[in-house]
Amino acid sequence: GVCLDMGLPTFGSRSPVKRFYRVGEKVTYTCDEGYTLDSRHTSRVRCLQGGIWQYDKPSCSVDIKGTLQDDLLYGYSPNQAPDADTAITFSGTVEQIIDLDEKKELLVATLVIEFTWQDSRLTWWPEYYGNIQTLSVRDSSIWTPTLTLKRNADGKYQGLQKGVPILIRPDGTVTWRVETLTSTICDAKPFFFPADTMECHICFSVSSAIEQTIECGGGSTCDVWSPPQQEGEWNRKDKIFAEGNKKACFAVHLERIPLFHIATTVGPCIILVVLMTITFIMPIDRGDRISFGVTILLSMVVSLVFVTEVLPVKGALPFFATLIVVCMGLMGLFLFFTMYIISLHDKEGSLSPMAKTFFLHYMAKFLLLGDLTEKEAGPTGGKLSWPERANRVVPADDVVKVDGEETTDNVYEDLAETDGKNPTDVFEFDGMIKVEVESQDQISDDVVKVDGETPADVSGTTGDIPAENVAETDVETPAPVSGTPHQPSGPPTRLEAAVEEQTSCLRDLISIVQEQAVKSEQKAEEVIHSLEELAKAVKGDQEVSDYTLLTKVLDRLCLVLYVISVAVAVPISMYLGK
Repeated sequence: GVCLDMGLPTFGSRSPVKRFYRVGEKVTYTCDEGYTLDSRHTSRVRCLQGGIWQYDKPSCSVDIKGTLQDDLLYGYSPNQAPDADTAITFSGTVEQIIDLDEKKELLVATLVIEFTWQDSRLTWWPEYYGNIQTLSVRDSSIWTPTLTLKRNADGKYQGLQKGVPILIRPDGTVTWRVETLTSTICDAKPFFFPADTMECHICFSVSSAIEQTIECGGGSTCDVWSPPQQEGEWNRKDKIFAEGNKKACFAVHLERIPLFHIATTVGPCIILVVLMTITFIMPIDRGDRISFGVTILLSMVVSLVFVTEVLPVKGALPFFATLIVVCMGLMGLFLFFTMYIISLHDKEGSLSPMAKTFFLHYMAKFLLLGDLTEKEAGPTGGKLSWPERANRVVPADDVVKVDGEETTDNVYEDLAETDGKNPTDVFEFDGMIKVEVESQDQISDDVVKVDGETPADVSGTTGDIPAENVAETDVETPAPVSGTPHQPSGPPTRLEAAVEEQTSCLRDLISIVQEQAVKSEQKAEEVIHSLEELAKAVKGDQEVSDYTLLTKVLDRLCLVLYVISVAVAVPISMYLGK
């Protein structure tokens, strides 16, 4: 099937021109100049099956808008500004923050701004132009204010967008709505990092040659901060205001949410400052204090580098960066003190009485270490106490009888049991014996006392004494050694010979005892010295020198001073930063 030609539209034409059109062919209708197609119709119509057209034939009517535009712009000069008393009002918003460079203090944002002003040359009566209420024209057709972006950070920025349609109302109200991408320098306040702030002003100023003033058209929202809203790691607030009646400004206030940087920067730095106290608590002979302190110091340097990389360079350091620098200085200073304390630890000798009293008594008590002068001599006053030796069982082959009493060849036993006296001090430690001999003469006098009479007094004794009983004769002294020697009146009897022989044996015994006592004393001193060292090693009561105790006091003093210094550094850093 085919479709018949519908003919020409009123005040228009068609293409292609035929008498018959096949199914699927299209006809395009256009209107003559000064006329426009009716809005109820379309300019293209297609032939359908059965010889039916898709739409009715369109009609053309007079183009009232074109006529109105021609009438308004006839004789209009875009270079001539409206009346001088006309005010340019503005409104708008920062649509989106594209990029924020804290180091360079640069804000890249998308801005939508709407300017409105009155132009008396662009008015009409709607009833004469088909009741048209708005007319859209290109911005190059009428006058628009020349605006310059202040604090522009983009050297290629060419101003507001061109070729944007402008709406005109019958009373001559012109509305110019434009969207633009701006790069603006901001003003950062990093002193209270990580709770720092940044404020960016995006301002457009009119040319000084224009007499028109700029006013904020936002009504109650002018010069009032909007409710905060989160933008990444920042809380953002906006406001619009007019500055000096020559600038249209949009302000963006950004306040950092500090939680992230507290967890990743501030928290580790606080931990490092606290860990520095370990250098004063760690035992000097266990671990390397200096390497530990230097490691903490280098970690603080890393934190400082991070902070300075993030924040812009201003006239004053941020409070946190200043605090890091001060803490690093304190750490370095106390590391030098620690090196000096370590050098004192192994020093031999003793302090002067005044220094010992001041540091080991008064200063130690003040630092809650107690009186260290009491620990200087050890827990037992520097002298070991040993229990007296208990009676021991002497082997039977060591027992001899002298003057009717049993004695032994063991010198220590005989010395300990002599006449109820204690010519020697006998101590025992784990089976070892110490003998302190006062003098050899004392041994000679106290080892043996013969209970009996002198040989002269026994001269009248009748009968012979068997030789085997001589060893059991009770005598008091072998002979008057210190007195006048006794001269017998006749040939010595068997008793006198036996006494003389006993006296000689006793003298030999005394000589042997003396020699063994000297040797035993030397061996006992060696044994006691070894036992003292062993006891100190077992009990951990090694001898503590004055300088070792002094290092303990200086360590505690450095710890207290370090804590006080860090606490004082906070207000000092605040003062220095400002």
